[in-house]
Amino acid sequence: MGFFFPHWLLTLVAFCLLICAISRFFDFFHINPSIPQILSFYGMIHVGCSALGFFSQGSPGWGLILTGFGYLIFTVAFLRWN
Repeated sequence: MGFFFPHWLLTLVAFCLLICAISRFFDFFHINPSIPQILSFYGMIHVGCSALGFFSQGSPGWGLILTGFGYLIFTVAFLRWN
């Protein structure tokens, strides 16, 4: 018994964050700053839950560590967005 997060959601969230950053940079349309912050927090939570799941089965690996570092950068960048 447990929970399951499909890992393709991290890719979808990263793509949405990319669209938010591009629209902000080029001023295509106004995006509420809380949307990318919520998405980046979700990415951090997803990576954290995945790491906890992988620790019970072995080691997390470099891909998960780098993904967590990337979402940490997203989170800090979007917190400074205002």
